[in-house]
Amino acid sequence: MQLTKTLKVTPEELFDALAGSIMQDIENATGKRPSRNKLNGYKYEKRPYRKRQDQGTAIKVKIKHFDYPCLYEVCFQYAAGINTMRYEAAPAGDGACELTYTEDFQGAGGNTSGMRGKLGLFFYERKLKSRANQTIDQIVKYIEGERRVKANPAFADDTAENASDVFH
Repeated sequence: MQLTKTLKVTPEELFDALAGSIMQDIENATGKRPSRNKLNGYKYEKRPYRKRQDQGTAIKVKIKHFDYPCLYEVCFQYAAGINTMRYEAAPAGDGACELTYTEDFQGAGGNTSGMRGKLGLFFYERKLKSRANQTIDQIVKYIEGERRVKANPAFADDTAENASDVFH
């Protein structure tokens, strides 16, 4: 599944938000917080977010590419298969960027041939596209909140409340 959107944020703003979320995710999973320039090729393991961290099957995460502020590609390996997400940003003028978001899932031993498999993929891709659009909109909203804080620090409390991890 692929979608392309023009966002009213710069590639740098987008990748600053992504990097912050990635580093927070790594810290939550491992207790370590790598710098942005160490993200390319970084591997770690995490568990799904639940009330108890010891529940759920481990997820292996590999950041295949982190090329600030152009490309972020990450693979999540689950028992059910591998999910790959890719964010590519290019300047679009006037403080905007064009984002191409790609997401692909390869099931472990799953059958995607035949009518049943194709129908399942159709509905899966519709769900992916909807979720991707929501996530991208949340990222933009977060960045706009950060801009308000920079312009007026009195908004810092409002932004902190909305800074939950919206990128994973």
